[in-house]
Amino acid sequence: MKKYRQNIYFRQKVLELHSLLMQAKSIVYNNNLYYGLIAEDILRSFLVDVLPKRFDICQGFVECDSKLSGQCDIIIYDQIEFSPLYSFGSIKIVPSVAVKAVIEVKTRIDKGAFQNTLSAFETLAKMGVANKFLFAYDGPTIKTIENFFYKKDDAAEGYQIGNPRYDHGDEYMLPSAILNLQRDYYLQQDLVPDVDMMGYMAYKSIDKGGAQIACLQFFIENILCLVTPTIEKDSGSLLIYNAIEEADSEDSLNDMAVIGGFGLYRL
Repeated sequence: MKKYRQNIYFRQKVLELHSLLMQAKSIVYNNNLYYGLIAEDILRSFLVDVLPKRFDICQGFVECDSKLSGQCDIIIYDQIEFSPLYSFGSIKIVPSVAVKAVIEVKTRIDKGAFQNTLSAFETLAKMGVANKFLFAYDGPTIKTIENFFYKKDDAAEGYQIGNPRYDHGDEYMLPSAILNLQRDYYLQQDLVPDVDMMGYMAYKSIDKGGAQIACLQFFIENILCLVTPTIEKDSGSLLIYNAIEEADSEDSLNDMAVIGGFGLYRL
């Protein structure tokens, strides 16, 4: 199956995830707590379907040196090599050495939610968890997200690129990537081209049918690259395996072009 066929699949999945969330909102519209829990469960169920079966996808806490993290919306860990330290229903306590990635799930992102996420990610980073993702069903534009990373010097001038809120050494507490499902962008921490600075890059890739690759596809491919160095056909979704297998094929994608990016800290 060609890569552009995978794009059709992921675009349909984006619509499906949003539809499930809107169904939940119509029932629990006056209860933000349950609405948020359902949003997390929708994403967990999707990840269970597409990730290799050796990895468990749960909610709970990360443990390191007898200390616990805050509650984590989604923990991806190797359940073949490791067992949870504690399990009760859907809640598990997982040793940090077993954790491949943690995902914070938001229905929307605002500045307060972003700062709370960074505090949780700082704790996880100190426990040795390197891969931390911020997944939002909806929220602000890339420009607004960018403003979260810079200090506002003057109301007339706005947020200044030269005055970052974070510096070299702070990268450990920042999300590995930020995804917005509704606005269809995927920001990944990377080296900004042609400048001595790190930042978040938004990449645009077009399939042979002329459609932009869905942010959800970037997200799953990134997760797969992190959780396992090799994808086995019998360990997960064959459709997803084919998507990864053909990612570098000469006729599957046009060149990937940078459509945005901003520095966070100088090297």
